[in-house]
Amino acid sequence: MTLHDVELQSQRQPDGEDPEELSVEPARASSPDDSVDQHETLLDYMILMGVYNGAFVVFVAWMGATGRRLPRRLAMRDLLLLGVATHRLSRLVARERVTRPLRAPFTRYRGTGGGPNEVLEVARGRGMRRAIGQLLTCPWCTGMWAASLFVYGIALRPRTTRLFSSILAIDAISDFLHIGYGVAKKKLR
Repeated sequence: MTLHDVELQSQRQPDGEDPEELSVEPARASSPDDSVDQHETLLDYMILMGVYNGAFVVFVAWMGATGRRLPRRLAMRDLLLLGVATHRLSRLVARERVTRPLRAPFTRYRGTGGGPNEVLEVARGRGMRRAIGQLLTCPWCTGMWAASLFVYGIALRPRTTRLFSSILAIDAISDFLHIGYGVAKKKLR
């Protein structure tokens, strides 16, 4: 069971539920599509991890072969900027209503929730299709891939990466302000 599955279970619980009633056991299959051989899923996860790690090795080797130098370290301002941008991009990819078409071949719609303009989806199918669906619906999982892309971007095109990251970071800050405004408005009523 992934952290995403635990998050989905906790979001479905009505208020006032006893926390001990929350189960971290996999839910029973509600359709044949939900029943997946554990070994098949693990193999597909291993393949995705291989792709992720392989991309890192290729990137580092390519940087060395072309004579480009890897940054010694990220400046604190870049670390903060990329961290906020990674948060926003991972939520955008994994949960936003507008990116549903990108996830649709790999997921099944379950409803709204989580946050404003966010939807809940579960992975569909078997094998790699299901593994990709689980990756695309998990903000923590997509966050790792997004963070890597941002770091590769800083190494290759720092100005462009900072510009794109700034857009996402500003949007994330705006999201938090919208949520804070909504909470404050409710308290004033």
